[in-house]
Amino acid sequence: MQDARLGFFDKERKAFREVTIGEQAEVTSLVGDVAVLGDTPVVHVHMNVALPNGSVRGGHLPCAHVWPTLEVMIAESPRPLQKQHDAERGLDIIVPAGP
Repeated sequence: MQDARLGFFDKERKAFREVTIGEQAEVTSLVGDVAVLGDTPVVHVHMNVALPNGSVRGGHLPCAHVWPTLEVMIAESPRPLQKQHDAERGLDIIVPAGP
């Protein structure tokens, strides 16, 4: 990555706290899902990056700029994942699929 904004969910604030990566970093893990909220596809991704000094940072991925390249494999789920808003947590949560 050329740069990225990562975050973690603060349950007290019911909001994400931001971690800014402002330098070149190597993506060491990228995992997530695409679920449907209402009629809208929603991407939810977590990423770990290694910095030049060997330290690793990670969290939710709201934004990043790729340079020079990033290879991603996507697999389709047999059933679409569905989300609904959970007001108590302040998050959109995947709901279990029916039979």
